[in-house]
Amino acid sequence: MKNYHKSIFFVFTLSVLIITPNLLANAMEMTNSKMMDTELTNTSIDNMKDNMMGHLDSPRKQMKMGVDVHKIQCKFGHELVFKSTNWSPSCVKSSSVDNLINRGWASTHAPDHNTSKMPTNAKLMANATNTIFMNVVEIDGVYRWYNDQALNPTLTLWANVENTIQIHNPTNEKHEFVIGSQSTEIAASEDILSDDNGNVTIKPNMEDTLEYHCKYHPDTMNGQIEIISP
Repeated sequence: MKNYHKSIFFVFTLSVLIITPNLLANAMEMTNSKMMDTELTNTSIDNMKDNMMGHLDSPRKQMKMGVDVHKIQCKFGHELVFKSTNWSPSCVKSSSVDNLINRGWASTHAPDHNTSKMPTNAKLMANATNTIFMNVVEIDGVYRWYNDQALNPTLTLWANVENTIQIHNPTNEKHEFVIGSQSTEIAASEDILSDDNGNVTIKPNMEDTLEYHCKYHPDTMNGQIEIISP
């Protein structure tokens, strides 16, 4: 009888030893399958996000194609901001936007091409300034000045006030912003190299007749200037 029980115990133990590895293998296979399914699902979601947004060029490339700075698109999970140093557009992670704004490093809106409002108080007028922001854009190999209004827009300067024009150059060519009157240079920035910034300041009179152009691309980068009384 004892031998019978020993035989039964031996058969049971042998069965456990045989079955247990199979169970472990099946469990590991199921776990790997679930992990793979999860990975594929996440990949599919990422692909769906990319497909929904389509292929997006960088803000710099979109600007070069003539896209309005406020209409630049960012990939999924990113938002458009403007750097406080030069107001150039940039796509950053959505989770970083509030932190960048709170630190004063970025804004969600670029300033208008005429950023400061005209002061009405005569005392304030003495210290008033007018700031205009301009960019360079390349469209089909042709360079032009650009702001959020238009290509080669008409610029509005204030008479008898310091007017500063801030220029950002995202292109691969150097440019120089020149203000002229009847073929005479009145004011100019220095050379603005690739991905760099420059500025020019002028305090015009109401009687002045002014225009602007690029020293190196005068035929395609030029526009008119109107002078108004604040």
